[in-house]
Amino acid sequence: MTRANNLYPALLCSLLFFTACSGPDCRNINPVFNRYSPDSKVYQDELLKQMRSVHSKPLSYWFKRYQKSGEGECIFITVKGDSVCAECMVLVREWTRLNGIRKTEGMSYAGAELKDLVLLSYQDSLKTEFIFSSVGAIVD
Repeated sequence: MTRANNLYPALLCSLLFFTACSGPDCRNINPVFNRYSPDSKVYQDELLKQMRSVHSKPLSYWFKRYQKSGEGECIFITVKGDSVCAECMVLVREWTRLNGIRKTEGMSYAGAELKDLVLLSYQDSLKTEFIFSSVGAIVD
């Protein structure tokens, strides 16, 4: 085998690895999501409004990353629907169903689908929060 032929299997495996765990293919068209950070109140208010307005087709949720912050531990997910494609910061207080993500700090979970995810929301004049409630399965 020539040197070039040896590279083909490695390139193919690399391509499969990166496409297999990349998560959903979606494009944001909402200017609020482009202008503000996912941890800002304006962004979170808009995301909550968009999530509440989706009726025709359920949303899907995809793990993006784990982060420790001053408010505790959280995960960032991609929320995808017909008219929504946004990042969501989710506070996690109960880790039983997400224990693997917590133990590895999210390593190797990027792009995993969070099936039947249930989020609670809290909103007042100062902040809007998404809080993890439960998940049916993590599909990697």
